[in-house]
Amino acid sequence: MSKATKKRPAPPVKNTAAGKPAAAAKAPAAAKNTAAARKPAAPQKGGKEINYGEVAKIAAILTAICLVITALLAATNTLTEERIAANALLEKQESCSMVLPAPEHLQLAVSDCDVYIAVSGGDVTGAVITTASKGYGGDVQVMTGIDMSGNITGVRILEHAETPGLGANAEKPFFLGQFVTDWQNGETRPDRFAVTKDGGTIDAVTAATRSSRAVTNAVNSAIEVFERLHDAGALVLPEGYVPPALSAPVSSTDASPSDVTADPDPDNNGEENTVPTVVAGGDQQ
Repeated sequence: MSKATKKRPAPPVKNTAAGKPAAAAKAPAAAKNTAAARKPAAPQKGGKEINYGEVAKIAAILTAICLVITALLAATNTLTEERIAANALLEKQESCSMVLPAPEHLQLAVSDCDVYIAVSGGDVTGAVITTASKGYGGDVQVMTGIDMSGNITGVRILEHAETPGLGANAEKPFFLGQFVTDWQNGETRPDRFAVTKDGGTIDAVTAATRSSRAVTNAVNSAIEVFERLHDAGALVLPEGYVPPALSAPVSSTDASPSDVTADPDPDNNGEENTVPTVVAGGDQQ
């Protein structure tokens, strides 16, 4: 008897029809997610919205504060402007007196530089001229005093930006004193000054020849201005000039109760002074 052959089970057939709907089902879900991603995110619950009215209020307060501060600064500038100008004039007068001593210095209207004439006893005794020349660190501003004979009475550096310890030494007396004319001992001023390296008589500051030249050139420029104004007859008192009045002596009628007006009488021979003295209340003793 023959053995019956066993039939192998057929392999399962893939349900392609069933696969297609599954893939198709995933596509609408992906499209839905993409569309959701494109939409702007909805505001989170509890987020604070911008209050434009509050922002405008804060801006108005800050603007008002700025306006008040600006007004205060402007008022302060107005109140102090005259005082600042008076202090600047006083400083200028003091500087002029250092290079050319005089009871009074009056400014002249000169376009290219700053010029003051020195006045003493109603007469012009000289001029103070401020000039500038290029130094190592920038312009060196120099004030030069010149009397009516053309002698240099003093030199002073007003402003400079030279190197400390080198070019800055040009403002020291040992250097500036070389320009002053010792006319009392018969010395005469040269037509123009120059440092020794340029054939002149001015010893330059050590390691600062450029700064020394700047001061020298500024002094020479002042001499040129002086000669130009002197030759043009411009170094004169301004029209309508009135000299400052001298203080009048205090009389007995103008004396205050605290003023003592009595002097000892030499004829009293040491005895008690009998001249009346003004005391508090105006009574006489």
